[in-house]
Amino acid sequence: MFTIFVTYIAKDKITAENFYKEVEKSGIIDASRAEEGNISYDYYLPADVDNELFLLERWVDKSAQAHHATLGHFIKLSEIKSRYDVKTIIKYE
Repeated sequence: MFTIFVTYIAKDKITAENFYKEVEKSGIIDASRAEEGNISYDYYLPADVDNELFLLERWVDKSAQAHHATLGHFIKLSEIKSRYDVKTIIKYE
């Protein structure tokens, strides 16, 4: 299994909330979950930090996630992050 821990950092709580709403509305979450090789793709709101979101991705292997990174909805996520000026910290396991 290949796991990715993504922390999204926005300038404030409203920006973080609007970013997540647009990601959800765009269908990125459902499309990612439907991909072959996806085990889970779940967003979380930290209880003690109001300008961050956390994404936990689990894939059957690194190649499944690499394929995910080539798809249109992944590219759309990058565009949304850019519009909201959301920074990311990514860790792999």
